[in-house]
Amino acid sequence: MTPLISVVLAARNARGTLPRALASLAAQTMPDWECVVVDDGSTDGTADAVVGDSRFRVVRQAGAGLTAALRRGVSEARGTLIARLDADDVCLPDRLRRQSEELARRPEVVAIGCGVELVSESGSALGSHVYPSDHAALVASLDSLLTPIPHSTLMVRRDALESAGGYRAAFIKAQDYDLLRRLSELGRLSSLSDVLVRLTVSNHSMTAASEGGEQFEYCALAYACATLRAKVGKDPLEEPSSSEFIDEFRRWYRTSRLPALFRSRLARREARIAEGEGMPGAAVAALARATWLDPAWPLRGLGVDADPAAEARAWAESWARRNR
Repeated sequence: MTPLISVVLAARNARGTLPRALASLAAQTMPDWECVVVDDGSTDGTADAVVGDSRFRVVRQAGAGLTAALRRGVSEARGTLIARLDADDVCLPDRLRRQSEELARRPEVVAIGCGVELVSESGSALGSHVYPSDHAALVASLDSLLTPIPHSTLMVRRDALESAGGYRAAFIKAQDYDLLRRLSELGRLSSLSDVLVRLTVSNHSMTAASEGGEQFEYCALAYACATLRAKVGKDPLEEPSSSEFIDEFRRWYRTSRLPALFRSRLARREARIAEGEGMPGAAVAALARATWLDPAWPLRGLGVDADPAAEARAWAESWARRNR
């Protein structure tokens, strides 16, 4: 029988955290789901944690990275709704039911997130966060190079995911940001105000552990592509000259202020973790580093940049003029 929801979970050497993630799915209040666990070249017996429930399916592949694992997971999924969960995060019991019911109620919504409870790797509570529910506000966050639907909270209609082009191989990072940008051009985004996912916050994650700003670089690349889709009706990554476009973009990015903005955001995350774990000195030091990297951030209200994408937008518009 085809399940309503396929949860795609990519894991690599996640034997220590995966059982909690899987247990949180097994405890869901709605039963109509499957979980495709893509073991991306683990060497710690990650796949051995997938036991006890026929709704879990394991797909093994040689280590090819997160994007390849997500693409494989989606290709193996059978559900009409695709949900995401990372191996170190957990769903609260009503997550799948609440999100799927909201999508059934609102056919104009192509993708939905939810509020999150934040914890450190050691389990310290770091508070909770609720994202805007309105499409325009969510797109405004995307325009600030923020991801307002954390990947582990995402549920998307399969037909919309396929129409948008799925996870693009060019994005080895910021896969979710790029996908959300393209989904927002097909239909409405939304987010439930309920806290339905517990996220582990770490400066060692794939998102955070990129001191050179590679995560932010890929967000800016996705933003530049979205600017050009709107301006000239073409996505440069879908053109034969895509490699030249990427090379030119990267040369520009290294000279922009965006790497410093990314490192400032990392430092603010580090401060939040340190404060939650009772280390005020480390928190103050991290905030000082954040301010040194981006002196204007304290003036922008809660640390949200007013328009960090302005340079990326200007560069994309300049590129369009040069390549008419």
